[in-house]
Amino acid sequence: MNEKIDYIGIASFGPICLDQSSDQYGYITTTPKIAWQNFPILQRVSEVIRYNSKNSIGFDTDVNSAAIAEFHFGGHDTKKSLAYITIGTGVGVGLIIDGQCVHGLTHPEGGHILVKLKEGDEYQGYCKKHQTCVEGMVSNFALAQRLNIQENQLKNVDHKHEVWDYTAYYIAQLCLNLTLICSPEVIVLGGGIMHKQDIHKYIVRPFFENSGLIGTMVI
Repeated sequence: MNEKIDYIGIASFGPICLDQSSDQYGYITTTPKIAWQNFPILQRVSEVIRYNSKNSIGFDTDVNSAAIAEFHFGGHDTKKSLAYITIGTGVGVGLIIDGQCVHGLTHPEGGHILVKLKEGDEYQGYCKKHQTCVEGMVSNFALAQRLNIQENQLKNVDHKHEVWDYTAYYIAQLCLNLTLICSPEVIVLGGGIMHKQDIHKYIVRPFFENSGLIGTMVI
């Protein structure tokens, strides 16, 4: 069956090396997942699966792949730019500009943008490097630590609990930063946290508190 495979695409968690001129191209690099650190995933897949060698293996981050799928198949036909944010065990951002996925110099880490703490929030963040970055404040691990529960218990937290207001406040700051820097026509929110009932309502509210200021900056 493998002999009939024409194309292979790999969408991996990161950080990964996408620089084809680097010796580490195709590697999962400095991930906190110890067993996957500096793992040559592209090489291993090509060794295990036989495919038409005339075609290269597509390789990108999971969030970039989600952004590409949303851009092409999410009903945004008239748009040329889109940002996809995934919020779960981590926070990732995939960015499409003029129909092309943005990779940049190194592995982009939109989830590690620093945020201003919401008034009354005393939680100092889960991230070991940045503490109060977006990921340090809203990832599954951060929310579970904040509430002193296991990650699989988050689904049982009442939708009126103040933790969702805090979570939305920090996600909204990420959306605001993306809007001011990249001005994407569409921002799509995905990942496990977004399955929580009514979370979108919490995000929209703080995002548009400064709509006049934001609109002026865009003009």
